[in-house]
Amino acid sequence: MINGLKDRLLNISSSAKKIILASAASALVLVIAVCTVCVLAKQVVIVDGDDCVKEVITFKRYVEEVLDEEKIFVGSRDKLSFDKDTKLKDGMKIEIYRAFVVTVTEKGESQTLIATRHTAGEALKELGYNPKKTDKITPGYDEKVSDFDEITIVRVDEKTIEVKEEIPFDSKERENKALASGTRKLVQKGVPGEKRVSYKVCFEDGVEVSREKLGETVTSQPVAQIREVGPKKAANYVLASAGTVQTSRSGNLAYSKVLTTNATAYDASSCGKSPSHPAYGITATGRKAGYGIVAVDPRVIPLGSKLYIESADGKYVYGTAIAADTGGAIKGNRIDLCFDTRAEAIRFGRRSMKVYILK
Repeated sequence: MINGLKDRLLNISSSAKKIILASAASALVLVIAVCTVCVLAKQVVIVDGDDCVKEVITFKRYVEEVLDEEKIFVGSRDKLSFDKDTKLKDGMKIEIYRAFVVTVTEKGESQTLIATRHTAGEALKELGYNPKKTDKITPGYDEKVSDFDEITIVRVDEKTIEVKEEIPFDSKERENKALASGTRKLVQKGVPGEKRVSYKVCFEDGVEVSREKLGETVTSQPVAQIREVGPKKAANYVLASAGTVQTSRSGNLAYSKVLTTNATAYDASSCGKSPSHPAYGITATGRKAGYGIVAVDPRVIPLGSKLYIESADGKYVYGTAIAADTGGAIKGNRIDLCFDTRAEAIRFGRRSMKVYILK
């Protein structure tokens, strides 16, 4: 009886072992299957344009296959971040750049092209324009562009140039009592100086738009022009002390004195300031330079004096004027007549004129 019990126990133990072995085999198969799935399956991210982002788990092997699986169409003008025959990898990010129409204008010429990058700078690079950060791009370099937008390029270049410029010489006069009154003698000829000036020049599409002075070096100093003049005698140019002069426009004008003078001419541009300067064309008395303004030596003709001026033979009439300006070279019996234009001043040149100082 005891022997029979032992046999039963042995049979039960054998069955239990078989069950345990079968369970272990099933678990192993399951583990192998799970591992196989983990190895073969890949998680990828598909970015379609700017807005659509899709995460997928796939058993496909190539980029083209997963796009087909997800029914994502890629046109012939669209671009992918990977070639279609690229093998998929876990964690791969596939980007689709959709094609759109854009117009690019440069130097007045426009082209309609197909781009896929959606910022102005990247689109231009893609299309072969290769803009620099200093170029003017509209819309801005990092601004987004979309279908049928226009991008305008203005090429900006900066160059440093060095030029030679002339330094004007001064003109000086000194009295020489050995010379006859009114005689002038050149004793030293004026020679312009020279300097090297460097500028930073900005060009837009090849056209200069601004110039900034960086510095200068004087290479030769100017030499002043010197003339000697005989002693001046006021009595030589005072013709009369009082009387009247007949004019075609104003009738008879009473004067207190009439002088004979050497007359030259100038206009507002001769004042040494650019038209943009606030003091351009402003005379020594604050009046605006123009016809009827006369520069005088205040020791001979007081500022503010009303004048009537004509040539010595009466054939040329400047007319009524006012002594309202001075000049470094206007000394003694010299006056400078102001005209409205440079051309008129040049035509006048230098003449002997009668100046009536009106009462």
